[in-house]
Amino acid sequence: MVSFVCIVLAALIALAAAYAGWNSGIAVARENATATGEADTREQCERIQVDMDAGNLQLLQTRLAYLLMLTPAPPCLGEILPTATALYQQSQPTAVPEPTEPVQPIATMPSQTAIAAATVEDGPVYDLEALLLEAQADIVSQEYQRAVDTLDAIIALDEGFQHERVRELLFAALTSQATGLFRSGRLSEAILTTGRAENYGDVGGLNYERAVAELYLRGLQLKIANPGEAVRQLSIIVYEHRLGNYLNGQIMTELQGAHRNYGDALSFRGDHCRARDQYEAALALQPAVTSISRATVAGKRDNANELCPAPNQTEPSQPTSAGVGVRPSPAPVGEPG
Repeated sequence: MVSFVCIVLAALIALAAAYAGWNSGIAVARENATATGEADTREQCERIQVDMDAGNLQLLQTRLAYLLMLTPAPPCLGEILPTATALYQQSQPTAVPEPTEPVQPIATMPSQTAIAAATVEDGPVYDLEALLLEAQADIVSQEYQRAVDTLDAIIALDEGFQHERVRELLFAALTSQATGLFRSGRLSEAILTTGRAENYGDVGGLNYERAVAELYLRGLQLKIANPGEAVRQLSIIVYEHRLGNYLNGQIMTELQGAHRNYGDALSFRGDHCRARDQYEAALALQPAVTSISRATVAGKRDNANELCPAPNQTEPSQPTSAGVGVRPSPAPVGEPG
């Protein structure tokens, strides 16, 4: 038995040592991978400068496309992209119109075919490569709406031009724009932008942002028409998702208002006991409200409490201190809204 116990202990010690060594090896491997990635990024940034000096635009574009896909974007892109864009535009040939003979007036009207051909030939010619570089620069500088507009223009002009690359950039611009809109409280725009981004890829965590924003907007929409449902929708955000600080705490102010409105609706129909509970719930929250509004809700709570019958009573007692001298007639039973 002693030998068996010793063998088991030795095996456990060996396993522990192996596990510790494995964890140490994983940490070292991660550090090495991170250092290797950073070194490779620095090397690409340095080589881009060499490509610009040598005028190697094709290799320059390939390196820029690689760096733009990195997250987060390398700091060198902010300095490189304007110079690279200007270099590309300078490299384009400038068309010099050749002298032509004066056009003699023609007595007859031109044919419809000639008019259509002249319209096509005289139309503007767009440099799609330059537009693509411009969109990439806008994404780096966080000008997401400008990038989206430029990429939409590229697709409208030539849907097949660098098909995959254009759509990758459009997805990156739309998801980044939607994230900023959610953070700034522009929820309707953020929801629409997220829906459009789904056409180009998996939006991931934006699905959760969208679900919470839809709950919040539905709660606001129902605060007057159906305050009971508004309380339910907003409470999901606060208590189930634990987002009491959503939109810098605005959610708590809206939930308090929904509780107050629900209490008013219940009190109006004569359901004073439940109305009292809603006023209590409103007072229990701590959003930034004025003392006057809290005093108003507290007065409504006290009034509803006095009108709420005791367990052995069938009729509510007359109020004595809330300023109400006549007992309201019961309203039809049913949830408000």
